[in-house]
Amino acid sequence: MKSLKPLIGFALVVAVIMVGFVEVSQWLVFVFGVLFTAAYINGKWPIWADLFGQHDGVATTPIDYRKLFQCLLATYAVETIIVFALYWLGRGTAGLL
Repeated sequence: MKSLKPLIGFALVVAVIMVGFVEVSQWLVFVFGVLFTAAYINGKWPIWADLFGQHDGVATTPIDYRKLFQCLLATYAVETIIVFALYWLGRGTAGLL
């Protein structure tokens, strides 16, 4: 599974650039933002495990939903900005060709 993480990440980046290259609707940026957020959380799970109240797959502490929501919202915003930049990278490349 560890060898698939970089491939999935690379595939997500290429997919966003290609979506921009073929000039698909910008609304897909928000969908890709969710996918990038999920991939980020998956990659940084030991850090996020405290927010979900889990250690070694076992619930240890109650979940602080307010803090969890704030962290998810901030991560989604940052990842969506990254996706938007990648989208416009593809769109700009298409404009040059």
